[in-house]
Amino acid sequence: MTYPDEPPRQFWPSMAALAVGLAVVFAVSWAAVQACNWLELPAAKFDRWMLIAGGVAVTAGAYVTARLAPRRPLRHAIEMGVLAVAIKLALTFGGIASGALPIWETFLPHALVLPAAWLGGRLYAGRRAR
Repeated sequence: MTYPDEPPRQFWPSMAALAVGLAVVFAVSWAAVQACNWLELPAAKFDRWMLIAGGVAVTAGAYVTARLAPRRPLRHAIEMGVLAVAIKLALTFGGIASGALPIWETFLPHALVLPAAWLGGRLYAGRRAR
């Protein structure tokens, strides 16, 4: 139901904002992996670095999503976080099945995605309020 003072739904601009935000997440994550490979980090430091870089990547992607959203920027940032969790779970399912990593180490980055997405949306909303 729409109200007279509410703007019409903008499906495609919303989808574009989500797609660009996810592209930012993947680009920053890819750059972090390349930096770790270039620095030749040991496995323990690589895992810590990727945990931090993943949080930064999701925060940056959520910020960009909120900035490009036609309306309700925080909602778009959270939706991008939900999509990122779904994609991450689908990509790591093979690692869980093979037993390559402990369960806590597999799910900790997934648990941090939504708070990082919320932070990215809040950073934009706070900047916009000034």
